[in-house]
Amino acid sequence: MLYIVILLSMLFANIFGVLFHYTHTVYTKSLMIHVFSAINESTWEHLKLAFIPMFFLSFVHHFILRNEYTNILESNLYGILLTLLLIPILYYSIRHFLKREVVFISILIFILSVILGYLLTYFFLDMGISFLNESVSLVGLIILFLLFAFFTFYTPKIFLFKDPVTGGYGHR
Repeated sequence: MLYIVILLSMLFANIFGVLFHYTHTVYTKSLMIHVFSAINESTWEHLKLAFIPMFFLSFVHHFILRNEYTNILESNLYGILLTLLLIPILYYSIRHFLKREVVFISILIFILSVILGYLLTYFFLDMGISFLNESVSLVGLIILFLLFAFFTFYTPKIFLFKDPVTGGYGHR
């Protein structure tokens, strides 16, 4: 059962990550869509595209797997954190090496990062590894969600938030 849940989660998170890339252009007036969609082409907004589906899937996992595992939210938190670290590390490393962005490679980085995040989630669940409890993990997940929501509207002026297309920060 766990294997199937994780495989479906990999698929779901990647598909919805791609879909959320475009929803903002369709629903430009909706503040709620701003929280869930990329509002520009910055690295931060692409991190949001991975985070949002993985965040919601954490609770789906909790609902489906709660009778079998005691570290569901914690395992998901670690998988999400790995994904959020891999995307910028791989993206900026490859961009530095190639001296330019290659969109196809950027998409592969996104997909690979989500897959590796879910493989870590699977490993922690399967092995029963736990360093925190579920309450602390829930707080961590909620804090991450609030950070993504907050920085959607109050964007710091640092490279992670800079839109490489417009040179601006925040909303287009």
